Formats: sequence, C-alpha cells, structure tokens
Amino acid sequence: MKKVNLILQFTFGFILTLSILELYLRFAEIESLSAHTYDLTLGTKVVPDRKLIFFNEGFYMGNTNKYGYFGPNYPPQRSNNSFRIALLGDSYVEGFQLFDRNHFRSLIEKKLDKVLDKDVEVMNFGMSGFSLEDEYCYYTNFVHKFDPDVLLFFLSLSDLNTNRKSSDKPYCYLENDSLKISYNFRNSDSFLFKEKTSFLRGKVTIFKTLNNCMELVKEGMLLPILFDKLYWGNKRENKEDADIKVNNSSLSKETIAIINALPKEKTYFVLKENLPDNIINSLLQLGVKIINPNPSLETLKKNGIDPKFWKATNKNGHWNAAAHAVVSDVIVNELKIYL
Repeated sequence: MKKVNLILQFTFGFILTLSILELYLRFAEIESLSAHTYDLTLGTKVVPDRKLIFFNEGFYMGNTNKYGYFGPNYPPQRSNNSFRIALLGDSYVEGFQLFDRNHFRSLIEKKLDKVLDKDVEVMNFGMSGFSLEDEYCYYTNFVHKFDPDVLLFFLSLSDLNTNRKSSDKPYCYLENDSLKISYNFRNSDSFLFKEKTSFLRGKVTIFKTLNNCMELVKEGMLLPILFDKLYWGNKRENKEDADIKVNNSSLSKETIAIINALPKEKTYFVLKENLPDNIINSLLQLGVKIINPNPSLETLKKNGIDPKFWKATNKNGHWNAAAHAVVSDVIVNELKIYL
C-alpha cells in the first residue's frame, strides 16, 4: 500500500510540476506553441491564427494569419486593384529572427506601394528547410490559390539539389520525362508519428520545448550550448547554411523540369549566395530572371555592417535587419525594371 501511495504522490507531483511549468512558459511568453502542423497534401503547413515567439539570433514576436502564412490577412480572392507578390523560400524568408516590420516582406510592400498605382500585397510563404523542389510543390498545392502576379523564389546552390528526398513532405520525380509530385510521405513512419503527436505540439508548450532540445542535440549543438565560450569545437552558425554535396557543374534533369514547369513570366530567382557562373548561365538559358542582392550585401559588409551578425546575441546566422533593408531595395529596383 505504501508503494502505491508513493507512486500516486510522485505521479501527482510530476503532473503538477509540469502544469506549473507549462503555465509559466506560456504566460511569461518564453516559448510559444509550434508554428506548424501536418497535412496530407502539403506535408508541413503553417497553423492559422497562432501567436509566435522565437529567440534565435534575434527576437521574433508575431503571428500567422488566418489563411496559414505570414503577413496580413490577404485572402485567396483578390481585389481588382491589388498587385500580389508571393515569397517562397526557407528560414531566410520565414524570418523568425526579427519583427515583420523589419522583414523585407513589409519593406518591399511599402516601397512598391509608392511606385505602382495599385495596392501592393506581399505574402510570406517561407518554410524552414525548403529547397526549390519543396517550394515548387508548395506553390503547386497551395500558393497558386492566392493568384500572385510575381513569384520570388529564394535560393542557394544547395536549394537546387533535388536529391534531398524527405520522409514528411512531397517531392518531385520524372516519369517518362514528365514531372510528377509524389505523396508517398503519407505512409512514412516519420510523418505518421508527427501527425499523431501534432495535437501535443499544438496544445502543449513543454512538448515544443523538448522537441527543440532534441533538434539541437541532433545538430550537434549540445556541447556548444553547455560549454558556450569554453567550447573547443566549431559551432554551426545556421543549419541551412551547412555544406550539402551538390553537383556544381550542371543542373539535374529534375531541377530543369521544375524550372520549366514554373510560370516564367512571373517567376524570379533571388540568390541567397553567389552561384557558379556555369549555373547562372544554365538558369539564364532556361529563361529564369535572376535577382542577386549579394553584391549589395558585400558592400554593406565592407562598410562595417556584417549582414549576418546579430549584435544583441553576438551570433552569426540569418540576414539581420540591415540586410533585410538592402535585400528589399535590390528586389524593388529589379522589379521596377520588369514591371
């Protein structure tokens, strides 16, 4: 009987402790619920109407809109006087490092509003970890419903790689030279586990915190975080900047098929890094319009402002607020030439 009482007391105390910790994390706004959930068509998707808080290189506090992306509530049905730009990319576009008012999404919108005789609506469809293949699938299954006039795909060399097949989202393949999208992820153990536990991610902040810790451990960040300045190894600055083996000499058949499937008249590739000349030439031959903010970002760095350094946290990583301002200027100036 004593053992039973001890077990019950321990269980009650454990649940009470977790409940107090959950309330503290949520009401002190130290951590927010997950920004994402899981979908049988999209794989990962953004949870609508969710308040979010993130401490990364910088600080983000904002929310998703009711349509399941970032930015104002622009509905699928557009007005006659609107001009729409859709942003597709990875965490550089998602922007969980700074407020929306400093994000190039907001800055592009404000600057183009002064140029075009229309209501400019810039929609942020960024998703951490996305490659061109993921962006194409996301555009085909979701983004096109919002009828954008311009598509800005943010890419690095590794994002042109079509060999990063995921177990929890759609991917592209060729069948008799015809581009197809596979949804086999629906049956994967990884996706099924995430789908079954999505209610925890969406309801319990502690679960999100534990999940973040597990991801950091997987990335090899346990020792750097524990020892901080005393750590003897190399710290990874940004997992999406990690070197991924990519064929620098040519584009794959799948990548070419994806590019050819995009609506060329409205598609622009925004380069997150300088690409090899042969890759640039291949893209141009395929009719891609390229916007390259890197020369302007390099000028910013020469003037004493590192576009990836965050003074508040003393970290390097994604574009900071100064870089977002430069990127927005470059994009607006390039779009003015074409529009």
